[in-house]
Amino acid sequence: MMRPLSARERRMVALLILFALIAALHLAVVQPVLDGFAQRAAERERLQLRYVHNLRAIAAIPRLRRQAERDRAALTGYVADASTAEAGRDLLRDRLQRAVAQVGGALGESEDAEGRPGWARVRAVVRCSYPQLVALLGLLQRQPPWLVIESLSITGQEGAAGATPLLDVDLDVSVPLRAAALR
Repeated sequence: MMRPLSARERRMVALLILFALIAALHLAVVQPVLDGFAQRAAERERLQLRYVHNLRAIAAIPRLRRQAERDRAALTGYVADASTAEAGRDLLRDRLQRAVAQVGGALGESEDAEGRPGWARVRAVVRCSYPQLVALLGLLQRQPPWLVIESLSITGQEGAAGATPLLDVDLDVSVPLRAAALR
């Protein structure tokens, strides 16, 4: 059997029950409310940082637009405007033909060559003298869009005595393309 509790023991049990109720009340009601305040404060801080970031991004739009326009203008020197690879090859072939005619050479056969995706590539045979070849390469280098000369092979022919020997030059040139949709 159990003996009756003394007054001191009853006070201790009452205090323990009171502390247990206070702890349960704290864990069940007060702590979730405090956690909610902390979460909302963290969310407000995150949103404030996002707001400041967005303000900076919006303020940078004019500068970024000017930079994009400068980049687009600079890009014209590096890419050819053509809607398809076939149009790019025609553009490249015409440019090569004009350059050869300008230096006084003769353009032999030219054919389409398979290039990397986004590039136009042409293989051509040019008959010219050595000074004309140097002038042709210089001319191709100075006109945008700049070409990539992928291969160059030279075969010499013997000419008449005192005449400048003619060279048969096999030339593979390519240029990157910019699709019409990007213009």
